[in-house]
Amino acid sequence: MTRGNGRGRVIPGGRGAAQSGLGVVARRTRRVTRDKIPLSVEENTLIPSGKASTVTTKIFHNFIECEGYCWKNVPKETRDLYFEEFKKCFSWNYKDVALNKAIRSAWNIKAELRYSDMIYRWKKQGSKPSCVHENTWKHWLQYWETAEARKKSAQQSQNRRSEPMGRGTGLSRHKGGSRSAVEHGRTLAKLFGRKATDWDVFLRLHDPNGDGNFVDKKSRELAKRVQKRVATLSEPVSPSRIEKIFLEECGGVSVKKRVYGIGDRSLAHVSSSKATVTAASSVNEEELTRRITHQVQQHFMTQMQSYQAEMNAKYQKLLGMMGRADLDA
Repeated sequence: MTRGNGRGRVIPGGRGAAQSGLGVVARRTRRVTRDKIPLSVEENTLIPSGKASTVTTKIFHNFIECEGYCWKNVPKETRDLYFEEFKKCFSWNYKDVALNKAIRSAWNIKAELRYSDMIYRWKKQGSKPSCVHENTWKHWLQYWETAEARKKSAQQSQNRRSEPMGRGTGLSRHKGGSRSAVEHGRTLAKLFGRKATDWDVFLRLHDPNGDGNFVDKKSRELAKRVQKRVATLSEPVSPSRIEKIFLEECGGVSVKKRVYGIGDRSLAHVSSSKATVTAASSVNEEELTRRITHQVQQHFMTQMQSYQAEMNAKYQKLLGMMGRADLDA
């Protein structure tokens, strides 16, 4: 086991070193799971996402870099060591070069998110975690007191508290629980007998009851814009067409490489140029209004409510049959 000394990268030893080490988490995980966990990648997301996150975070705990107060400071060789330990807990076709590349790419994204979240929680709690060497913790505390770190922290805190639709409208939120958006998509695909679209997943996360009672103003306004545009189209409207409209209305991929409202499904658009969408051009509201008759609007709203109600009924039925524990596995 190697631990940070607060000056260089790492030093050997440290309290509990005999019981720790990069290989420990892999051995402990295999004791619990008996065999390696089958791993796949879907839309640039590791499946099962939750277990991949848990194992990755435990690996971090067993090897902390002295300068590792942020992910970009973790050296490439250390990231490679993390991934090698991760491989000991999961199985896939290692001979498949393309699959190996896809899994490593998805793991890189997950690792950065999980590492950043881990550091954020440690900093917020204010007390040294048992897996961090005393000198390393002191070094981090000194950095967090610098003007640069304080400025970044203040901006990040402001971003977390921001109300995207204006003051008093509330924070952006969803009701997806601990399961990833990709996993929700897999569940919906079983319900519909087809691949779930980003629009399907958006509704599941932000209007879970299918009654139009969205979790926040931003998601409600976005849904209205999508519904208004769909109402102008000739029927029938395919799920893929609605998805395209949704992606245009939500603005496509942001500068932070995210698509609003669909969680980790955004990664599919970031990683694939053909899936990346651009923001829709502005629509002349007066011209659009003239094109929409009251009869068409009412017909579409009735159709959409029926669709959402059917989706929710099927989802609740599946929960009863499979049990929530099975869905979260």
